[in-house]
Amino acid sequence: MPDLEDTDPSELEDTDRFRIVARIGDGGMGVVYEAIDRDSDQRVALKTLKSMRADALLRFKQEFRSLRDIRHPNLVSLGELIEDRGTWFFTMELVDGQDFLAYVRTGTDHVADETPQWSQPTVDDADSTVTMGIPPSRRRYGTGFDEARLRSAFAQLAAGVSALHAAGKVHRDIKPSNIRVTPDGRVVLLDFGLVRAIGNSDDDLTASDRLVGTVRYMAPEQAATGTPVGPAADWYSVGVLLYQSLTGRLPFDGPPMQVLMNKQRSRPVHPRSLEPDLPDDLAELCIQLLATDPADRPTERQIRAVLRPPGAPATEPSRPSVTRSAVFVGRARELDALQAAYEASRAGAPVVALVCGESGIGKSALVQQFIGMLTARDARVVALAGRCFERESVPYKAVDELMDALVRHMHRLPAMEAAALVPHRAALLADVFPVLRQVQAIAQAPRPAHAAAEPRQQRAAVFRALRELFVRFAERRPLVLAIDDLQWADADSLALLADVLRPPDAPPLLLVATLRPAEPGADTAIAALPGDVRRIDLSRLADEEARELAELLLRFAGPDATLRPEDVAAEAAGHPLFIHELVHHCEMFGAAGGRAMALEDALWARVERLDPLARRVVELVVLANGPIALERIAAAAQLEFSDVARAVGALRVAYLVRSTGNRRPDTVEVYHDRIRQAVARHMTAAQRRDGHRQLALALESAAAPDADALAMHWQEAGDAERAARYALAAGDQAAAALAFDRAATRYRTALACLSDGPDRHAALVKLGDALANAGRGVDAARAYQDALPTANRAERLELQRRAAEQLLRCGHLDEGLDQIRSVLDAVGMTLPRTSRAALLQLLWRRLRIFLRGLRYRPRDESELSEAELRRIDVCWSVAAGLSLVDPVQCTNFQARHTLLALAAGEQSRIARALGVEAAFVALGGHKKLARAERLVDAARAAANASGDPHAVGMTQSCAGMVAFLCGDVRRARAYCEPAEEILRVRCTGALWELMSTQVFTMWALFFLGELRELARRVPAILAEALDRGDLYASADLRMGIASFAWLVDDAPDEAERQIDEAIAPWSQKGYHLQHYYELIARAHIDLYRGEPDRAWRRVEEGWRPFARSLHLRIEQVRIEAVHLRGRCALAAAAAAAGEVERARLLREVLRIARRLSREAPTWAGGCAALLRAGVHHLRGETGEAATELRKAIAAFDQSGHGVFGQAARARLATVQPSMATVERAAFEEWCARQRLPRPERIVAVLVPGFD
Repeated sequence: MPDLEDTDPSELEDTDRFRIVARIGDGGMGVVYEAIDRDSDQRVALKTLKSMRADALLRFKQEFRSLRDIRHPNLVSLGELIEDRGTWFFTMELVDGQDFLAYVRTGTDHVADETPQWSQPTVDDADSTVTMGIPPSRRRYGTGFDEARLRSAFAQLAAGVSALHAAGKVHRDIKPSNIRVTPDGRVVLLDFGLVRAIGNSDDDLTASDRLVGTVRYMAPEQAATGTPVGPAADWYSVGVLLYQSLTGRLPFDGPPMQVLMNKQRSRPVHPRSLEPDLPDDLAELCIQLLATDPADRPTERQIRAVLRPPGAPATEPSRPSVTRSAVFVGRARELDALQAAYEASRAGAPVVALVCGESGIGKSALVQQFIGMLTARDARVVALAGRCFERESVPYKAVDELMDALVRHMHRLPAMEAAALVPHRAALLADVFPVLRQVQAIAQAPRPAHAAAEPRQQRAAVFRALRELFVRFAERRPLVLAIDDLQWADADSLALLADVLRPPDAPPLLLVATLRPAEPGADTAIAALPGDVRRIDLSRLADEEARELAELLLRFAGPDATLRPEDVAAEAAGHPLFIHELVHHCEMFGAAGGRAMALEDALWARVERLDPLARRVVELVVLANGPIALERIAAAAQLEFSDVARAVGALRVAYLVRSTGNRRPDTVEVYHDRIRQAVARHMTAAQRRDGHRQLALALESAAAPDADALAMHWQEAGDAERAARYALAAGDQAAAALAFDRAATRYRTALACLSDGPDRHAALVKLGDALANAGRGVDAARAYQDALPTANRAERLELQRRAAEQLLRCGHLDEGLDQIRSVLDAVGMTLPRTSRAALLQLLWRRLRIFLRGLRYRPRDESELSEAELRRIDVCWSVAAGLSLVDPVQCTNFQARHTLLALAAGEQSRIARALGVEAAFVALGGHKKLARAERLVDAARAAANASGDPHAVGMTQSCAGMVAFLCGDVRRARAYCEPAEEILRVRCTGALWELMSTQVFTMWALFFLGELRELARRVPAILAEALDRGDLYASADLRMGIASFAWLVDDAPDEAERQIDEAIAPWSQKGYHLQHYYELIARAHIDLYRGEPDRAWRRVEEGWRPFARSLHLRIEQVRIEAVHLRGRCALAAAAAAAGEVERARLLREVLRIARRLSREAPTWAGGCAALLRAGVHHLRGETGEAATELRKAIAAFDQSGHGVFGQAARARLATVQPSMATVERAAFEEWCARQRLPRPERIVAVLVPGFD
């Protein structure tokens, strides 16, 4: 990497983006050029550094960042900070005009730079500095002044200075050459190289920052070491300018040191003594501004009142940001979360706390409050803060300002302590962050003798050096890093942070970052950070907190602010930014009757004060209804791009819009919906239609027109034909991008604009497909049904099949079965009316499959007729729709599906058919495992040959189902989780398949004993199912063993409510697996609540219809159901009041145990052992009970059914406390890992009879 220390870019060359026009300014530190920004075709000023010394670069970046987000007509507007091949520069508004004094004084055509500066001799080449030996200029400025010009110019200057102070900054170098006046009389304050934050102590500054300024214009306190420099210092400089403008002389003149000393001990000659005819108010203001003591100088309000031109209205006071920014209320929960993250970081590993929330919600204030509280409690804490700026193009921009803060901190350390922090290869680190050379120990660090030549190795070395630096910091003191606006981070920054934080041996620090989740880069930032990452979502203030904030702000607003705090809080809906806005509006314009005005009125009042150009821009941004390129706004407004860019900058600072930059393709959008509502409400219908039309025309002229936006704008403009055309195109684009919900919305927009005809029919079919792919089965079915009247015969049958399939898949069984019967009739098939008839057909078709084998001749889909494909797909629709509802009917149609697929030879359908056939064969359990696995192998071969991701995913999923149904829950999870990934990421329209796979994964998690993971996953998957209106998925995820997701958190009432909601809309025609799942879930709740009699009665009453349904033919279901029956009987026996009843129930338990013992799977034997153990325990046979419990533990450990194994360990520890210490420890460790609030109740459900 190049050594930038002595780089001299004084003759800047063209870059890819900027064409240099002329050199227009030259100071001690920097050079200013006029340039053309090729991206925007704007003339801009471009400021660069003369030297890349670390201290100069630090101040240069501070100059830009201090004023980056301040926009005011009387302050020069800054653009972007850029690093280009080692050269640093920033862009700013190019201000054409003349020197301030030349403008206000008459008789002067040109004013030379008369203002030598002074800095400490130890600092070379301070900004625009000349040495102390150069004599000052003694030139008088003209023969008089133009009072009208003077008042106007000083009023504008005061407005600009006030805006700077309101932003919490002090300029420290106000002088004539830093102020320009444009030909139209606009006064612009320039050069922010010496700006600093109000209230910062000198300890935060480098040596060259402590005493800088221009001697004849600086305030006395600027030369007094240790004296705070605040806003009054800038007003002193304004006083010098005013004195000079009124009299033509400086208040103090002579050699620099003499001027400094005179300012400390005397007041200047009164201007009236030099010019007797001066206006009284200006002369008095001038002398007051030059008071030696800052406290004796007038306030901003007093100054601006004097300078206000006669007859002009009172100007809006600047917002006193320093005082108000100190107001902080509430957020106790969030502060506690940050404190917990900090304490966790002290345990030896880094922790990341991401504070997420919309703009203006108080993220930065929360972090500042936390750091302030932390450092107040513990002076050892080192807190380094920085911000990631969206409009910077500098290396590692997310941490660049953090490095600046690091430099300032190391400057305050003793030399020996600073040197101890320097990592190996520090010189490489300084190559990337040149400001680090301001630290002497780093500047003197040797370069590696054998530096890596390959760029990736160099980068890795830099990352290691920064990691080592932070490790050394954290070894000595607690370390907190804070980064604002991490959503703007570049990929290099995220890679660096990830490397620093990645275990092992990462520095034990706390990284606190704020970000706006809605911004495009937020997800990338969150995903990039490794380790312990904690998200803290910041929402609006609670009612009491909002009222408290309003009350505090109203105190600062003064006695004229008569609003009631509760009204302000309510109207702002707890949003801190809007609370500030309402209070400010009241301060400006008052409040009627002490009641808060509507927020929209306050926002609109601000919009009304905009100039016509800015108002037109904000109206178009509001109508855009989302991010829109700046160049499109310029085209719609028919304005020059440079004018729009300036207007957007002002609107952004006023919190009316937000943007991603100021280049042509950069986007802008309204800051908040409340602003959108306020502006839109005050636009007439004609204005809105015209605005939408202009935006539509502007968007149509783009190289790649945005069909989505065009559909909306043409619809709002009243052009239905164009709106429909673009809406269809937008829907097609969204569907191609797999954004199916979005596609459905666009197709609905098109349908709203279309009359009957081919286009409308096509839109309905597309809508159905989009909704089906989005998993919204009922809505998809309705769309297909709506398209039926205009479909031809062949298409009508296919649309009916699709509608029936969607209804069945989402659990609308009765309607779905009615639909599918019509389709089956049309293709010459029928649905058996009884389960026994279906079973007979199934046996016949299984025999045919056995006799013909799995041979097939591969054929492409194009070789098959529509009728052949339709018959296969109809069978698949029935089999899939009934798969987890009616196993006998669906298995029958699945066998038919397999026969048809093998005969056709189309490999993706064969893979699907054989995979599902394997799962259905596995319903028979252990005895069918070998055949099921052969079918899986054949399905996998066909899927791989077809190359179809859906077939591959389905085959993987079916392999997991086979494993689960045959009792291997470990392999079930191992197959199902990768299948989920394939179906979710690589397939479209596979939500049913994905959901079915997820259900099997949930069941596997339960049996494996991963109850906390079950509780974590179920709510998220359930929420998606409910959002889609999927009755099938929502039932399976709330009943059966999935209901343990609520019992895990000791919420049986919520579990019961979920069951009630799941079963209420379910079909009551016939007995489905979902009715069995309801039985399991309710019985488990009874046992959890300690109501064994109720559980036993429930199972007894529900057993007969369950047994008649033939579901007991499924081995997994049979073992699970019989074991449930045995558990409920055992629990009832333990609670029985009489010995006769208890003996009867225990005999029933033993009968059930014998039945389970006859089952082949290992876990069934474990269940039998558990039941026998309970019987022995109730009979007082402790030794026998322990023996059976150990048998059960061994069986469950072998089979992987850990949930029962852990419960058995708990019971063994109760039966033989002294001999089961290992088992007790294992159970307690499991409980801790699963975070069970009431483990004893979970055990009572799984292994009853011991309480």
